[in-house]
Amino acid sequence: MAGNLLNKTIDIIKMSLPFLENSIKESRVDFGDNFERIGQDLCSCLFSLYDKDELRYTQAVKGYVKFCIEHLLLQKELEKSGHYKHDDFDRANSEVYGNPEVMEGYYLSGLYLSTIFWPNHLKMFLFFLDKFTKNITIGGKCCEIGVGHGLLISSLLKEREDLSALGLDISMSALNFTERLMLERGINKHNYELKKRDIRSGVPCADSTFDAVISAEVLEHLDNPCSLLMEIARILKQGGQAYITTAIFAASIDHIYLFESADDAKRMILDSGLIIKEELSLPVYSNGRAREKRAPVNFACITEKPYV
Repeated sequence: MAGNLLNKTIDIIKMSLPFLENSIKESRVDFGDNFERIGQDLCSCLFSLYDKDELRYTQAVKGYVKFCIEHLLLQKELEKSGHYKHDDFDRANSEVYGNPEVMEGYYLSGLYLSTIFWPNHLKMFLFFLDKFTKNITIGGKCCEIGVGHGLLISSLLKEREDLSALGLDISMSALNFTERLMLERGINKHNYELKKRDIRSGVPCADSTFDAVISAEVLEHLDNPCSLLMEIARILKQGGQAYITTAIFAASIDHIYLFESADDAKRMILDSGLIIKEELSLPVYSNGRAREKRAPVNFACITEKPYV
């Protein structure tokens, strides 16, 4: 698969789902060099993860297409019913996180590629790189709760070689994908540790352990997201920061907790004792409004644990 791998990836997507072409064209214009640079990097890493096998890589890209179709169908159901497909974590865990056929078949590659091909996900990734990674204490300790495909924790350690990190996830498929991505991106094995953990049992660390915490697209996957936010506040040092994102009224096969507005998420974060320093509220649809109730929104924020 010689040549520009990003362009070849886009060709596979367009052949499978032609109506996505306009959105990709708009992103290339809106994000310019960032789209080309990050897109080529992500596609090249994914290609290597599949042993540079063109057939396997094509299937992984088609996994992204399946991920998109699934989202659209579930979103339509959500807007009719007013609730997500699942209402308890154990069921989602059984059908998704603990199911290699789903995780390795399309979920991880789909979520990974959405970073470049979903405009809001790319905006949040740039927000993470520009506003979060640069401001962590030199030599600090970090924790990502729910590493998923591993792009955030690996990007953090690639940008900041002075940091060390603990990555947690309930899915062995996610942990294995993350480990392979770490190796592909040349991350020093001495700078991180990955552990299988059901976060409902808490983070296996003492109070005030970490200078920074990442919790991206995790709150909506839990029965009780308040408990996770309280845990983030517990393990952060005073003055430490957390990067937190969540989906608002946006469907996925494993979404459980339904935030009806970005304000709902913000109130929950503030109630945990964290201070919101910077935030993004991004409507999923171009005609949407970020503060409207029951409209799909991607919410991201950088928070701080205040000094007492």
